[in-house]
Amino acid sequence: MRTAKSGRWLALFAVSLAIAGCGGGTTVADGGGGGIGGTGVVAARGPITGFGSIWVNGIRFDVSGARVTVEGATASAEDLNLGMVVAVSGMGAADGSVVADLVEYSDSLEGPIDSIAGDEFRVLGQTVLVTGGTEVRGGPLEPGNVIEVSGLTDAAGTIHATYVEKKSDSAGPDDEIELKGIATNVKPEQGTFEINGLTVSYAGTTVSLAGEFVMVRGDQGVVGGILVAKEVELGGGGELPQDDGVRAELEGFVTSVDGAALFTLDGTPVDALGAEFENGTLDDLVLNARVEVEGTFQGGVLLAEKVEFEGDED
Repeated sequence: MRTAKSGRWLALFAVSLAIAGCGGGTTVADGGGGGIGGTGVVAARGPITGFGSIWVNGIRFDVSGARVTVEGATASAEDLNLGMVVAVSGMGAADGSVVADLVEYSDSLEGPIDSIAGDEFRVLGQTVLVTGGTEVRGGPLEPGNVIEVSGLTDAAGTIHATYVEKKSDSAGPDDEIELKGIATNVKPEQGTFEINGLTVSYAGTTVSLAGEFVMVRGDQGVVGGILVAKEVELGGGGELPQDDGVRAELEGFVTSVDGAALFTLDGTPVDALGAEFENGTLDDLVLNARVEVEGTFQGGVLLAEKVEFEGDED
């Protein structure tokens, strides 16, 4: 549901933006919502909500000694910003904090804005939803601007942006673009597949891509409705450790449901049969439900101990 607050924000957004949220800043989250304390390996995936180290899903991660990567390249905590969706892991401490050993950031897409209509962008044929909670850097934004988007993707492929950064006013001839999503309608004989309705042409093999989450890179843009890829990578970066016993907290949208208590959250299989529910019940585990899940990995499946339903972002 669109709120009045969202409408006011978007009106300001269309004119000019006072941008907040620079990496390594002093914003401090209140820590609410977290709950996977204890010792052992702890992991989380979600937007950065505060600094003072970093806060993800209400958990404080001490990143002073962590290895940080941005788009697969070595970086530092100073390169991280509020709203960036990261995968972070480390060793849990008795006070509920975590000493991180790895923080990975990989955007959802990067490319030129096709169009803007209200609170929705079209970028590389994908729908990007901007809300009052989205961190935006470098505005105002308009069609043709090249932007980087990080966010949570729902079952329809819509990206609910938590971070948007303007990279340039317009695309150059050799600018790299990136897109992530599930590969569908794979046609190996033609060397093509689709991501949320956008046709991707790739000279490499596409045989094993069907149903896989992939990251696509190219430098030719979308021409005639086709994105020509120079590289296709399985997984797309930012994967969490899923060894047995790893405790994890994930935030995202339910992207598939298989049975009464089995569902997929941003590519991670979750079993909620023994979970405690907050702000909803087992019956509310439907496509596009936005949830935060706490649990422990076993056999590659996150055995949920708590599932919290989250409302629409302002």
